[in-house]
Amino acid sequence: PLTVAQKAFIGRKMKGDFLAKFEEYVTEVDTLSDQNRRNVLRQVTKLAMGEGIRYESKAYGWPEDCYFIKGTKVGPTADILKLMEVGQKCEDEWGRDHGNGWLLSHPLKKL
Repeated sequence: PLTVAQKAFIGRKMKGDFLAKFEEYVTEVDTLSDQNRRNVLRQVTKLAMGEGIRYESKAYGWPEDCYFIKGTKVGPTADILKLMEVGQKCEDEWGRDHGNGWLLSHPLKKL
């Protein structure tokens, strides 16, 4: 987890349009391919808006109304390690991510 000082520093840096700054980061600093950047941004946007993430694969998807942290807005100062634990519990209970981490793991790690 981040210290209070680290959270304050990141909060100052990300003040304003966090998602635009995050997109710039994954475009200019911690670069991803176009497709991977789109995947990460789609998931991070859902998290930032509090929509949660649902695995909607026809073959492997989660049951209806099963979402990873729906109703909780996630930002750059969130406890990512804790969120990854929660995500793993969701996969353990509802079904693993057959997309090799692009559902939850990679987007959370980029945050």
